[in-house]
Amino acid sequence: MAHFDVHRLLALGRVGALAASPDGRWLAAELATAQDDGTFATRLHRVPTEGGPATPLTFADARAPAFLDDGTLLFLSRRPTASDEGEKRSQVYALPSQGEARPLTDAPLGVSAFVARGTLDAGVLVTREPVLLGVPTKKQREVADERAAKGPSMRRYTRVPVRYWDHWLPEAAPHYVRRTLAEGVAGRPKDLTPDAAREHRVHESFDVAPSGKRLACIRVRPEPGPDRLGESEIEVRDLRTGRVRAQLGHAPRRSHLLVRFTPDGAALVAAQEQRARRTHPRWQRARLGMGGDETRRAARWDRRGQPECFLGDALVVSADDEGATRLFAVPLEGRGGVARLSAGAGSMDRVVVLPRGALAGV
Repeated sequence: MAHFDVHRLLALGRVGALAASPDGRWLAAELATAQDDGTFATRLHRVPTEGGPATPLTFADARAPAFLDDGTLLFLSRRPTASDEGEKRSQVYALPSQGEARPLTDAPLGVSAFVARGTLDAGVLVTREPVLLGVPTKKQREVADERAAKGPSMRRYTRVPVRYWDHWLPEAAPHYVRRTLAEGVAGRPKDLTPDAAREHRVHESFDVAPSGKRLACIRVRPEPGPDRLGESEIEVRDLRTGRVRAQLGHAPRRSHLLVRFTPDGAALVAAQEQRARRTHPRWQRARLGMGGDETRRAARWDRRGQPECFLGDALVVSADDEGATRLFAVPLEGRGGVARLSAGAGSMDRVVVLPRGALAGV
């Protein structure tokens, strides 16, 4: 009788992010496996939705899969590039249905996250990238490497409260950068938030409208709230010009956690916390109209959840339920209650929606 030990556990691998192909026939799945040196290597696998064995898609580092409308698979990878003389940095790669993977970005300090819309020949790619303030683009890598080797080993704080007290805040500030996709290559990058310093450090959630014309991100306001903690708002920017089109959702003692465009692009769905005697997340739906901030509360729900996908007129959210991760459908219009979609003793998260309204996940 074979016994189950830590070595067998590590050998199983860990499934991470999922992405569904446009035709719904297969999933691109992250799989992290233990290496002999004690680290984990993350690669992408192809998983048929109708059943069958998974097959490797990549043999080098790859994570964060996402599909374009033409079936091109995008992902992040730390593969060495011609511009990397020292540290390897994450870049966005494209893997067409026929052909080899190739880089779409060459960001000086790498890419931490991305959202893409359209096709490889006619689309838009928005990345979240660290940028050193006051340093020319051509000098970003050189200055970053020099500061890492010779820079100060302390930080000076000028106001309280001090967040992230147990590790250094990075010197580079997150910026949102747009690249157009045409004829299979990415155009010249345009920094949509060139003056951003600390506004986007805390909240990493952002999204691009299905039309590829608007960016929604969470911005921390410079002035602290009445309780001296940070307050945030949702910022909507035009992807062509970078101009701010709307600022939604600000209120005293309010912080936003996540933001998503609805499938039709006409509204935003956001999770927010209203700090009072007790703190609970609240999902809200905000209409995008230039006439004002029309905000409606979705179904009342006090669990901290992770949005997975949209299913009809509801947002599918994974959240803890008596020690297991379950799936719930949160109505966006506030009609009806929250419905639990998954049952049984096991957990289920990292879900994607397939054509005809089916769900697939682990």
